[in-house]
Amino acid sequence: MEIHKNSMAHLYFHIQLRTDFVLSQAITIAATAIVDTVYKGWPIFDGVASDLLLTISSFLSAYGDERGMAEDACEAWRQLESRVVFTLMRAPSLVCRTCVPLVSGQRTDIKVSIPLPHDIYDSLPSELKARKSISVCCAYFNVGVNHEATLGQSFGGVALETAINQEGAERILAYSNRYAVEQSARDAVIELVNVVASEPSRKNLAIFEWAMAACELMGGQAVICCKSGKDRTGMAVTLEQGRLLRETCGLNAAQLQEVIASLRRDGARRENCRKNVGKAVYSFSPFQMHFLPKAFRPPSGTYAQGVAS
Repeated sequence: MEIHKNSMAHLYFHIQLRTDFVLSQAITIAATAIVDTVYKGWPIFDGVASDLLLTISSFLSAYGDERGMAEDACEAWRQLESRVVFTLMRAPSLVCRTCVPLVSGQRTDIKVSIPLPHDIYDSLPSELKARKSISVCCAYFNVGVNHEATLGQSFGGVALETAINQEGAERILAYSNRYAVEQSARDAVIELVNVVASEPSRKNLAIFEWAMAACELMGGQAVICCKSGKDRTGMAVTLEQGRLLRETCGLNAAQLQEVIASLRRDGARRENCRKNVGKAVYSFSPFQMHFLPKAFRPPSGTYAQGVAS
């Protein structure tokens, strides 16, 4: 009986430590997103300063270790929304230009105060200054794209990824219904909901595209990630950059593919790989390339197998 109690206590503290670890990372991301939104311009809907919409897109497989990562991410974003609030405050010094958040409260009720330079704080919209606190509405999506995602779909099923994407669509829809968003944003949200309803899993990249579009149109912040933050993330970031260029510059399909290939070949994502593993190549093998959706395949000469992540 004593052994059983010790085992349960160990499990409890392991889960608590794991939750605290992933939540601390989520809080850091959210604080950064709030500061960036302050500088870009806070979304105001019909005279109301909104909570921040944070859309997270990951490309983990529901198989092996990455399944645990996706499960951790789900819990982290839920905990962020239910346990953490943020406040904006004037920095204590006139000459201070560095934002160092102050954290107070307890594990189940965390308050993060973000000091802003005086000129930035004074220029905030009155609707935002009037708010005592800001919450973050998290919409998390996951689309597995590699060979392990194929294995996960074949042997582990699609229940986890389906549940993640359905919940993410519901959260974005609830956010759009809470505020008087523009019709273009509402249309993008409805399209996202329909895309998720038709195929919530199985490498459906339309989920990623419409989640990014809806987030942008509602003034939210987007987070893109995978396991190492360089290979699948690099493909997703450049794909999103291409979408933005198509929307703003009117690129046709051929021009879009050329621009995305150029971004993957000559852009900052290969430098990110170099800083991560010492080589400016994406870690994809010829075998893995067969399983990647066409939109996620890097140009020839930019990838290699056996590169440690």
